[in-house]
Amino acid sequence: PVSQRCEYATLASVRTVLAMQLLLVSLLVFFKTSTSSIPIPSRTDALSSCEQYGISFLDNFEAPTIQSSLWVNSSGVNVQKTCGKTGSGSAAIFQGQQGQIRQLVAKSLNTSRAIAVTFDAGRCHGAGSITGQLLYAVGRGDFVQATGFSITSNDTLHVVARITSAMRGDSVQFSVKQTSPFTEAHPAEWALDNFVVFNENYSLEQIEETFDSKQNCIWIDQSTATAKAYCKSPSNSLAFTNSSNDKKRLLTTRPVYIPGLLSDTPSENSSHHGLLFSEDFNSNESIPNSQWKTFSGGVITVPGCGNDDKTDVLTNAAFFNGPGDRSIVTHRFDLTSALVLTFTVRIGGGGCGLATTGQDVVLQYAQDGSTSFTDLRILKYNQYSSPQCVLVNLPEAARTTATALRWRQQSHNGAATAEWSLDTIRIGDLAGKAELISKCLPEPKLLYSSDFDSNTTIPSGIWAEMSGAFIAVPDCGSIALKGGAPEAAFFNGSGQRTILTKELDLRTAKDLSFRVRLGGGQGCEDVDVGDEVIVEYRTASSGFVRLFVLQHDAYNVSRTVELKLPLAARTEVTIIRWRQLPHSGAGTDEWAIDQVRITEYQRIKTTGRTLWSQDFNSSISIPNDFWSAAAGVVFKTPDCGSIVSNKNESTAAFFTLSRDRYIQTQALNLTDAMYQIFAIVVSLQSSRTSCGYVWFQTLVFPNPNRWRRRMRGCGQW
Repeated sequence: PVSQRCEYATLASVRTVLAMQLLLVSLLVFFKTSTSSIPIPSRTDALSSCEQYGISFLDNFEAPTIQSSLWVNSSGVNVQKTCGKTGSGSAAIFQGQQGQIRQLVAKSLNTSRAIAVTFDAGRCHGAGSITGQLLYAVGRGDFVQATGFSITSNDTLHVVARITSAMRGDSVQFSVKQTSPFTEAHPAEWALDNFVVFNENYSLEQIEETFDSKQNCIWIDQSTATAKAYCKSPSNSLAFTNSSNDKKRLLTTRPVYIPGLLSDTPSENSSHHGLLFSEDFNSNESIPNSQWKTFSGGVITVPGCGNDDKTDVLTNAAFFNGPGDRSIVTHRFDLTSALVLTFTVRIGGGGCGLATTGQDVVLQYAQDGSTSFTDLRILKYNQYSSPQCVLVNLPEAARTTATALRWRQQSHNGAATAEWSLDTIRIGDLAGKAELISKCLPEPKLLYSSDFDSNTTIPSGIWAEMSGAFIAVPDCGSIALKGGAPEAAFFNGSGQRTILTKELDLRTAKDLSFRVRLGGGQGCEDVDVGDEVIVEYRTASSGFVRLFVLQHDAYNVSRTVELKLPLAARTEVTIIRWRQLPHSGAGTDEWAIDQVRITEYQRIKTTGRTLWSQDFNSSISIPNDFWSAAAGVVFKTPDCGSIVSNKNESTAAFFTLSRDRYIQTQALNLTDAMYQIFAIVVSLQSSRTSCGYVWFQTLVFPNPNRWRRRMRGCGQW
């Protein structure tokens, strides 16, 4: 758990990213109170509100007794105020008397799409370890161990058990059972809390919490908290009110299943780190082997046209340049929990012979019990002349208990022609999905940067103003990452200490990062409580808005800070400012920043193959082969200017003419489609001098066959 203590703060919006690196986050903060209040929803299981996020079973044990609608059998277990450090509120306390079995048995569940079971466990008191089992039974079968666990301290144990194919079915029960002995002298009591079963459609998307509506699926701890309008704000914030009876003010998320996170206890369930298959083709490899069944028309070597992984180190790959059939086929694997497949491919290019029409490479799969292969992805001959990472979302038909994969070139003109290579193949389940996708993303584009070297003067570059500081190596040494110039903006002067940028175009920006240090000794005087540094932004329509507070005791060593820029900060004229609160004078409360970076949104790089694209031009007419109908639109550079970076391609579909505004495609074959990507601006301002924020949208197709974008109203888009 992470805790942070502030003198005061306002929480106008909490964004909880469910793909964070924590199972549980607790915020311990003090808030200024205001007048009228709206009670925040009380703690509740609220399972129905969580099903949309892929949570099929959830119990926080906040009901006064074990709920018979969730648990069909309970022995030696009662709901009481939690013990040890398992959180706050209530929990299921395993405290049956000597001679009893301590066990909970859940109702039957359909686990055909389940991917993980998680729960928290903690010892109530005393010493020694307490052991237990998570069990499962399919149909009316016997209970079998899914994973064991051992509670060795009063700290919370987060148990994560991945669902294997043997644990799937339309009627499966889970059970938690204590296996260690207990006596009157040594009661070995412990608490179970936050029992959750996650499905494969569990959402890893960002959830935004504004406290204006119930989000019971997010929060389980809301002690002493009320949602209320704060300081004349038009919307609610979360206020932690003063009460002499409160020992702590706590806000806790529900348990979160994290990709790549393992159980605290070793088990076969947590051994593969989210990867079901991995291949890098090392130099000693021979095929057939445990992973590959057949390999023809190629060799394991450094490809003649260079590396597939785009590194400076020469690495091997499966290089196909021989005569006859060119293919590689895996053995059959259990891919029932698989979600994504990634690999690096190159067809021709560099020093390899270029392929021509019909010499594509096809990725195929064969289902359990079938000897015939079905096309999964066609890698076009002319779209992979440089190494590209390919991301494939595995369809349900390919996820069987014995699936084989095959890469095969359709045709070629003989040895040393239309050569291609394959490398870094990975198959991941939910635990590995996020990491595999991130590795297929291109490096983010750098919009603005500053390293404060010895030649830096202000105002210059991105900086408009600096006071109370000078450009030099800080007294406590360089804070730059290895290889960076040692100089930084070092704040130790009298008067106001601040640095702010010029007006920057941040419409496509996503992240702000920088190196920072606040005091910490070794030549830099410590920053006192109340003398923290604040990061703020200002736009044309707002004063300075607080983005982040650098706490005096959290940054007393050199660290990199990475911040997501909120939507309100992404304008054409945004100023970012670092400002220290009142300090004790020159030579005190010293701090420094360096290596400031602002990067733009990454666009998902999926297959390297575009099914269709449209950039629009002034001569377009509708209907045509792609578009079936449109209304209220002209094809020109928008009155507010180009919305893309390439000014030579500034023509867009500009919706400005009539009340009914839309554009619609012809019926398209999108069976292979995974994503649609487009740039859009919506401007409701009367002024046409600025286009406002540009959204580069990447949307996932939900079994599409035809779609259109439509908007009604007075706004232009």
